[in-house]
Amino acid sequence: MSKLMKAYYEASCKPALVMFVLALLALVYLNAVDGPYSIVRFKQLHAGLPLLDLLWNYSPNQVYEMLSGYGEQGRNDYIANLAVVDILLPILYGLGMGLLMACLIRRSVPQLFGLRHLSLLPLVAALADYGENITIAVMLQAYPDRIDTLAVTANIFTMTKTSVSLVSLGLIVLFTIIALITRLLSRSRN
Repeated sequence: MSKLMKAYYEASCKPALVMFVLALLALVYLNAVDGPYSIVRFKQLHAGLPLLDLLWNYSPNQVYEMLSGYGEQGRNDYIANLAVVDILLPILYGLGMGLLMACLIRRSVPQLFGLRHLSLLPLVAALADYGENITIAVMLQAYPDRIDTLAVTANIFTMTKTSVSLVSLGLIVLFTIIALITRLLSRSRN
């Protein structure tokens, strides 16, 4: 095992938890607060249309209807969102969830050493998020030209990001519960 992977799997729990909480706070801000670069603000400014990366299973026709609906200012604002938010957020939630999951696996089921590889799932979600962001940025820049293969690719990245993120969150909850039960059982034995 490489030194980098060993450090990842054995990372301290406190910094992992801090990164995870920061990612959650960023997501709450983006989805619930009317502020710069937030989804709430974007929708208010652009006819209630959501960002593409928040949709599920969209078609090339839907992509280009939305890109048209955003207008020129909306497309520019979307590019700004990608440049500001979507460069840092995927690595923050990817590492935050991944390191936290590695820590929880270490604490909840240390005898099942192979499960530590599950903690790489959030990094897969982050990579899919970056792929999604790149494909969307290219489509925004190329508009009004259509690149349907990129729209299909962006959709695949979006569904992968969302699915793997949800599975990762579910695993974090599961391993947290197992860690708490393990801790309670060990205290009751003492």
